[in-house]
Amino acid sequence: ALAAGAIDAYFVGEPHAAAIANYLAAREAELPDVAAILTGYRRDPAIADRLARDLVARAPDAAAANAALGALWSVLDDPARARSAWQAAVDASPEPAFVRGLADACARAGDPDAALIHGTSAAAAAGDPAPEWTSLSRVLEGVGSHQHALEAARSAIDLAGRDVLAFALDAQQRDLARHLV
Repeated sequence: ALAAGAIDAYFVGEPHAAAIANYLAAREAELPDVAAILTGYRRDPAIADRLARDLVARAPDAAAANAALGALWSVLDDPARARSAWQAAVDASPEPAFVRGLADACARAGDPDAALIHGTSAAAAAGDPAPEWTSLSRVLEGVGSHQHALEAARSAIDLAGRDVLAFALDAQQRDLARHLV
């Protein structure tokens, strides 16, 4: 399991430590060597890349290890590494959660078209696709891909039940207001 102390040691005295620990724990990201990876990343990201490859090679589930690394790179605001790790996770096992992670990573890496393509796959695999589209809409909006966010929000509205409809309509209204200003 994720060692919160390792993250605290990496971000000594920084407020990000608790946020990173919570982010990874919420995604059930298990990184046994997270302290070494974080220390290597701080010194030189190439060191972290080598340690990450070693971790995946030793992992009993390479897809889950890559997904955990994707979550780590995301929280460290390294969209290229995050996208690469999430893609490796999907290549090893196209589980819906991994595809959703890849869609978000594509959006954060500045490729909203790929985000929508992967978002379509994630939504199709979900029991209820509207929350998937709503979530992707928020990520796209957050990175400034307003038109793509609006497209994702429209898909959410088309597929939404009563519990998600208000969030999807709110996202669409925000996007429209930005375009009119």
